[in-house]
Amino acid sequence: MSKVEYVTGLYASPDALFAAMHPQVVWIESAGVAYGGTYNGPEEVGEKVFARLGADWDGFRADPETVIEQGDVVVALGTYSGTSTATGRPFTARFTHWYWLDGDDRITRFEQVVDSATMNAASA
Repeated sequence: MSKVEYVTGLYASPDALFAAMHPQVVWIESAGVAYGGTYNGPEEVGEKVFARLGADWDGFRADPETVIEQGDVVVALGTYSGTSTATGRPFTARFTHWYWLDGDDRITRFEQVVDSATMNAASA
């Protein structure tokens, strides 16, 4: 399986994504959104990012459209969507995700860039 296929498959399963994280993963969410910051380790990522996404958005999705690899780095371009649980307003926002993989294809670093204005407008 190529790294492109591997990373693309992670979007279909949060369990697979967490299993792919290195125990000392560094996870960076864009400044400007409620989850913005740098998180260390799968537990902190789960608590400070994914649990909050689940509480704040109905039907939250991250759909990759283009995934490319360059050595141990994989980049995914795609679209987030969901409906704010606070306002009932839906949103779509473009994202870019960078994944750094080690020799065992575990995610050692992740960085996200997102259209935060679109996301924030739906939740405010």
